[in-house]
Amino acid sequence: MSSPKQPLSPTECDSSEDSHAEDYLSAVSSGISTVEEYFQGIEDLAVTLSGLVTPTKLDPTALSQIEGVLTALTEMRAGGKETVRTVEQYITVSSRGTMDSNRRQRLDYLVQRLRAVSRKFSSSIDNAERVARGLVPRIQAVHNILLIPTLLLEALVSRPQRLCHWV
Repeated sequence: MSSPKQPLSPTECDSSEDSHAEDYLSAVSSGISTVEEYFQGIEDLAVTLSGLVTPTKLDPTALSQIEGVLTALTEMRAGGKETVRTVEQYITVSSRGTMDSNRRQRLDYLVQRLRAVSRKFSSSIDNAERVARGLVPRIQAVHNILLIPTLLLEALVSRPQRLCHWV
């Protein structure tokens, strides 16, 4: 998580000082923005996945690329969860302190936004993983279909008498 104006970690003070309230609210907002940035990464991975398989061609590195996408999604999930946990700590500490009503409203809004972003993030990761895992059988099927002419050609060249026997 990027750390704008974070002189203290969420566990170092109780935010009862009004001067820290703004720092904590900024940290919460920044953390939420960080989780939202993961969405762009998920969209980029979706574009990568969509280009791996078409009915007429197969990227020879498709399976290894899918492994890479799944690894990236796992890392994003871990990073997103860690960011959400940190933001939740800031929210907890912030809510203990005294804040004016404006800041309290902002904190309430940020809590709602964090919940929505967290749900959307988990759902997006789950969907991207499902798509990636679903592509593996498709890639294998396309690979097998594209392999048939090669196998027939090899059979014709290596054992023409056996192939003629079949025909």
